[in-house]
Amino acid sequence: DASLYEPGRWNSRSLKTEEDALSFIAFSSGPRSCVGRNLALLELRVVLPILFERFRFSPDPLRPIPREVCGINLYAEGGHWLCADERL
Repeated sequence: DASLYEPGRWNSRSLKTEEDALSFIAFSSGPRSCVGRNLALLELRVVLPILFERFRFSPDPLRPIPREVCGINLYAEGGHWLCADERL
């Protein structure tokens, strides 16, 4: 279900087949895959929880909602602008 937020779907224990493991290819796959993949994923697991614990993020009200652009990857034209408010 693509519309359901489920971060555990990329957990290595939830990937049952090799095809499932290749469904997230941000770092490529095969013999020429990204050397820093494991380090980058480990950094995400450490840094993101700390950021979400210390700050509350919301869209910047002074900027328009970005337009989605579809190419090889789906991205927002001009990027996503966020406001970070420190949690007390």
